Amino acid sequence: MKIWMTMCAVGLSICGFVSAQMIDTISVHFSSPVVVGEKTMPAGDCTIHVIRGSGDTVILSVRAESGETTAVLVNRLTDGPDDNASIVLTRHGKDLRLDKVWLPDHTGFSVLPTAE
Repeated sequence: MKIWMTMCAVGLSICGFVSAQMIDTISVHFSSPVVVGEKTMPAGDCTIHVIRGSGDTVILSVRAESGETTAVLVNRLTDGPDDNASIVLTRHGKDLRLDKVWLPDHTGFSVLPTAE
């Protein structure tokens, strides 16, 4: 009986974690390759998922139409530029890098730098 109750408690904890995640999705088209974290995503259509866990951690998961995927940790931002979803790219040398993602609710996310 004690084992059964422990299994039920673990199951409820897992369900609570899954239901606590919130995901926003943004579709973008890159006209040239873009570096996200340590991976270069090809030009073309990409989907960015903003994954918020039950804690303070936020992850951006980026998936190219061709199948490449990557994920990066981000910092939260406030006071976005307008009521539209948008992304900010920065140039580092010859590379374009994903720098920020803004949501329509004026919240945003800044991609944490990677070790170079």
